[in-house]
Amino acid sequence: MYLRRLKEKDANYMLDWMHDKDVVENMAADFMHMKMEDCLHFIKKSNDDESVTLNRAICTDDDEYLGTISLKNISSIDSNAEYAIVLKQGAIGSGAARFATIEILKLAFNELKLHKVYLYVRSSNIRAQKFYNKIGFRNEGIFLDHVKNKSGNFENLIWLALLENEFADLLINESGR
Repeated sequence: MYLRRLKEKDANYMLDWMHDKDVVENMAADFMHMKMEDCLHFIKKSNDDESVTLNRAICTDDDEYLGTISLKNISSIDSNAEYAIVLKQGAIGSGAARFATIEILKLAFNELKLHKVYLYVRSSNIRAQKFYNKIGFRNEGIFLDHVKNKSGNFENLIWLALLENEFADLLINESGR
């Protein structure tokens, strides 16, 4: 597996996951109404300027698109960025998320010289929380009743983060296994 810039040929695969209810059920954005033009526009825009948002395709060794991983809201002033990932249904459970997360964190801390990477997740998304905690992200706080879920009920957002030194320790511990 490897990460690369998004290409126009990824648009069809992106649209597939955007229209997969199981993939987008915990996401805030309304991806179900996205069209091919939206995907192509996103790809073009993401390759134009990476100073605020950096998107990468997660690919197999044969260049098959598995999903997108991003660093958003990159702040050179505060030295932090928001993390996001999405995988197509067939890639879930393949190890692609772990691989891509480690790679984007290397880019964040080693190349962009960020101090902190953070994310938020809906409190009902237990699978994602377990994944993020296993990677090394730690809970930093909760925004109570912050978003409405698909049923119209309010739900908490869990904020998680990973600092540069915590990631360095994580890599040292993994290399010692």
